[in-house]
Amino acid sequence: MLILFIGNSLTFYNFLPLTLRGIIKHIYPCSKFDVGLQVKRYADFKEHWENPDTEKALNSSKWTHVVLQDHSQGPIFTKENFYLFGYRLIEAVRNVGAEPVLFMTWAHYGKSEMMEEVRSIYRDLAHITGASLCPVGEVWYKAKDILDDSEFFKTDGVHPSPLGTLFTAFIFAHFFGYSIKDPFPLDLKIELEDYEDLRNSFDFNGYGIKRRAIHYNLSSHKVACLLRGLQDSSLYNLQVPRRLCF
Repeated sequence: MLILFIGNSLTFYNFLPLTLRGIIKHIYPCSKFDVGLQVKRYADFKEHWENPDTEKALNSSKWTHVVLQDHSQGPIFTKENFYLFGYRLIEAVRNVGAEPVLFMTWAHYGKSEMMEEVRSIYRDLAHITGASLCPVGEVWYKAKDILDDSEFFKTDGVHPSPLGTLFTAFIFAHFFGYSIKDPFPLDLKIELEDYEDLRNSFDFNGYGIKRRAIHYNLSSHKVACLLRGLQDSSLYNLQVPRRLCF
């Protein structure tokens, strides 16, 4: 499975694609699983569509899936662009032989009323286009019953904390069919220097991100609670469209 992530800082903070790859490689060392990254700060679907680097990224490898993430407020404040350019990106993904996956983002901290509109519009675009949908935002919302949702956010209330990124990676692993077993007693360290191709093609300093590694304690009680929620379907039983090709 070869997955390209197209998005903005919600995708890049704490190295989400690399975290996902790191988790799966640890659990399934023989898995042919890899990721690519095309991100731009603040970008929405329209900006990605108009950016020539998006087409280059789509044609740079034989992707099996392409994950598409819009600006966190795009479905609410630029709804027409969300539908129009989301549709165009989905078709562009299909034209290179990959499966489009919509990355439903979360409501900002303290603004849970956002979630219903974000949820409705992402599901509507998935229904109209037949694209798959990974309902990260919905799962975050349901996880409030397990942990205080402030745990998932940086202090700005928008970007994910390391725990938020780790949880998102678990959700994507679950979505793509990889079982993450609890207990999972190991530490995971993601180092940017291990991914020279990504490091050379992205301006990390432009994101205000100075560190080159992130360390996850996967044996913590909080992580165990979230994993159990995914395993027993109390978090993920959302009946979302999912079409996987391996």
